[in-house]
Amino acid sequence: MKRTLFLSIAFALFCIPSLAQDITGKIKGVVVSPKNARVLGTTISLENKRFRKTITANPDGEYEIELPVGYYVVKAYQVGFRPYRLKSLRLEANQTRILNIKLKFAATKAFKCPAGVPCL
Repeated sequence: MKRTLFLSIAFALFCIPSLAQDITGKIKGVVVSPKNARVLGTTISLENKRFRKTITANPDGEYEIELPVGYYVVKAYQVGFRPYRLKSLRLEANQTRILNIKLKFAATKAFKCPAGVPCL
């Protein structure tokens, strides 16, 4: 009886950590401009109801993050570009999800000098 109890407890202790390893996945990709140039330093935010993480793309415009499984809202921000938003990205256990982000240039307005004032 004691041996059976010991084996049951030992089995449970060895199995529980292996189950815990299966509850994450990875999201990785590259951030590019409309002309497919890599955009370095982009701030990328991934969030859901229970979790939020913000990372920065590396000098090659690449990013990678490990997260708990679930559905995420993905946002990306960079000066000179429109904010990027993906409403629902599903991440499953042991999955590596590729999400390449293509930013759009921010709208710029032409500046007109007031009458009689020289533009520099």
